[in-house]
Amino acid sequence: KKTMNIFNIFSRKAEEEIRADEGVKDLQPKNRIWAVGGGKGGVGKSFIASNLAILLSRADGRVLLVDADFGAANLHTFVGGVGSARPFSSFIKGKTDDIRAVISRTGIEGLDIINGSKDSLDAANLDEGRITRLNKALAGLDYDHIVVDMSPGTSNNVLDLFLAAREGILVITPEPTSVENTYRFIKCLLLRRIKKMNESDEGGRLKSLLQKILCRNKLGRSLTIAALLEEIKRLDPEQCGIMMEMLKDTSLHIVVNQARRPEDRTLGSSIERACYDFFGIEVGFLGH
Repeated sequence: KKTMNIFNIFSRKAEEEIRADEGVKDLQPKNRIWAVGGGKGGVGKSFIASNLAILLSRADGRVLLVDADFGAANLHTFVGGVGSARPFSSFIKGKTDDIRAVISRTGIEGLDIINGSKDSLDAANLDEGRITRLNKALAGLDYDHIVVDMSPGTSNNVLDLFLAAREGILVITPEPTSVENTYRFIKCLLLRRIKKMNESDEGGRLKSLLQKILCRNKLGRSLTIAALLEEIKRLDPEQCGIMMEMLKDTSLHIVVNQARRPEDRTLGSSIERACYDFFGIEVGFLGH
């Protein structure tokens, strides 16, 4: 029951936004993408992703569960060990043009899955072009929700796939290694977003600002993302506003899994405050 209370927050939030947008359905995207990830393996990402997908399928329409832990897929085990006629890698590698060919039904009503149980280990070696193709294909599918179970780590393909989601859920456990890796993941995620913004800045305005700030010796290597944003705000408030909006494209949330001691329950709130201090963004604590 305590676990389901966490997921009820997701369900209520989705329902509130749907109600707010009532009457303008034609303007809505085809689906809502949730990325479930974090910097460390073994923290329960697949457990959270599968249960969230099951809850949404019961309460909120058609749901697709995607195993994006390329090369080490096991998400299918959580929903009955289903398989597909074609492996996920056949779409990733361009052997199949239609992503619907790798979708399987599960035994749970309203819940389908893309699983990588038949994929070879080299399926994890993805370039930016393949990740972009995958993101576009997922966004175009006719599902109410798509829940993506991410692989651990901070490689570019993991970060780009995570950034394509509307909602990002970071699963952590009350262990120093998990907390440390979560901070590193968030930092890499934001730096990746800033890099993408810089590359798409045709006028060179952002690039000029970043070069000016990074060349200041007084900030040096101690420059945090929050300090970087503060400097951009001081030099060019308009550009800072644009950056902040783009950084918020993916809403970040934290779930503390495997909480056993009373002090474990306060970990999420502590990380929430620390993220605002170091990164200058809000990372919401959903529960434990």
